[in-house]
Amino acid sequence: MSEVSVKYINKMIDQAVEAGKNPTKLLLGYKTFPLLLNDEKFQKDLSSTGKNGKDKFYKKLKIKLVTEKDFCDIE
Repeated sequence: MSEVSVKYINKMIDQAVEAGKNPTKLLLGYKTFPLLLNDEKFQKDLSSTGKNGKDKFYKKLKIKLVTEKDFCDIE
C-alpha cells in the first residue's frame, strides 16, 4: 500500500460505517502517518487529547501507529 491518501481513508471509514461497523481506531504505518500530515485536509480533521497531547484522533478515530512501513486499516 504505497499511496495512502486522505480520500482513501475517508472512503474506508464510510464503507465501514455503511456496513454497520463502529470503527474506533485508525491503524497507520510509521511512514504513512508523516505523509498524511503533509495533507491539509488530514490536518484539518486531526485533533490531540491527553495530558501531553500524545493521543491523536482523526474524525474521532484514535490513531495507532504500527511497525509496518506502509499500512492503513481501521478497527
